Amino acid sequence: MSSGISAPVERFILENIPSVEQLEVLLLLSQSPDKEWSALEISRALYRQPESVATRLEALRDRGLLSVRQASDLLYRYSASAPQQEIVRNLDMAYQERKDAVIRLIFSRPSDNLRAFSDAFRIRRSD
Repeated sequence: MSSGISAPVERFILENIPSVEQLEVLLLLSQSPDKEWSALEISRALYRQPESVATRLEALRDRGLLSVRQASDLLYRYSASAPQQEIVRNLDMAYQERKDAVIRLIFSRPSDNLRAFSDAFRIRRSD
């Protein structure tokens, strides 16, 4: 943990955060847990493309970090479990205090294709 990022936060990033954009979407919603957001509102707040934000929102929803409600648009709300909320709070602090280390960790993640390829060659004890 030479980066100064705690092991649970590091593990959370490696398992759930494939991009800085996804991190920023998650942190924005976590800072206003009672607010419902559309992809367009988030894209304006973060100066990002709405289509890209919508993709990030769906990924976070699939990971159980957001809930979604259909209105005139899809509306997303932060809804992480209590243990996840603690990790996200610590992630937010790490991003504020060690932004460069968090970004380096995100970019050090193996791509999904590379991970799938390496998993195909992983030796399992049951084999």
